[in-house]
Amino acid sequence: MKKTTALIMVLLALALYYKGYTVGTMLATTGHAKLQGLNIEEVGDTPAELWIEVHDVSPGYGLEMLGEITNIIDKHKPVVDKTVLFVIPNHNGNTPLSKYPEFAAELKRLSHEGYVLGMHGYTHRVGWINPEFKTNQTTTRALVDASKTEFKLAGLNTPSYFSPPGWRTSKDASQLLRSEFKYIFYAFFIDTENSTLPYPLHEYTWSGLDMGGLENAKKSYKNTVGIYRLTLHLNAVNTEENLELLDKFLKFVEEEKRLP
Repeated sequence: MKKTTALIMVLLALALYYKGYTVGTMLATTGHAKLQGLNIEEVGDTPAELWIEVHDVSPGYGLEMLGEITNIIDKHKPVVDKTVLFVIPNHNGNTPLSKYPEFAAELKRLSHEGYVLGMHGYTHRVGWINPEFKTNQTTTRALVDASKTEFKLAGLNTPSYFSPPGWRTSKDASQLLRSEFKYIFYAFFIDTENSTLPYPLHEYTWSGLDMGGLENAKKSYKNTVGIYRLTLHLNAVNTEENLELLDKFLKFVEEEKRLP
């Protein structure tokens, strides 16, 4: 019996891997959904949508860096199903969005061009032991309210997308965030009000596309169904090499989507 169970688990892990997932992703997603009392959305067999996430969007990094990324995305816009700009409302507690009208105006322009504005914490305090949203509901409510106020003062609509700094929250914070936002993006999955979408990020800011270069990213994209999340971090991604990789990967997606 034990051997049969083990074999089933191995086969399930292999099936998930070839759909673009890993055992670690599966365990993290299952554990989170169970803790929160959520259903895991079933992964279909359709080719992956391409969602691009640009994290750490902050006026502290200036308009030029943001423009370097959006200019490349705009070149390949027809094959990008969604781009979310995760904006830090008050980066480090000393860069309030409302004090940078030119930056806020550019965000508004991009939202009119089809970009989705998301909220990325409040000050974006990140620490392994105590990240910003690994806290109680009272503090979470205060942080969300302060973030909403900053968006309002900047003349921007309140986002319905959220990503916690460091990808981590407490159970109480997660529950409150689901009541406030349509999508909450974590490293291994995305939460909605009533379910968890089992789609992991593919980060390439620091280590090259998909933690192993362009060829690995291509294979990963081909093996993914549902949603392929390409995750970038502003400032860290703004090197000539990384921007070139982004352009090449999006060209590859164009070629893939032209296939019969």
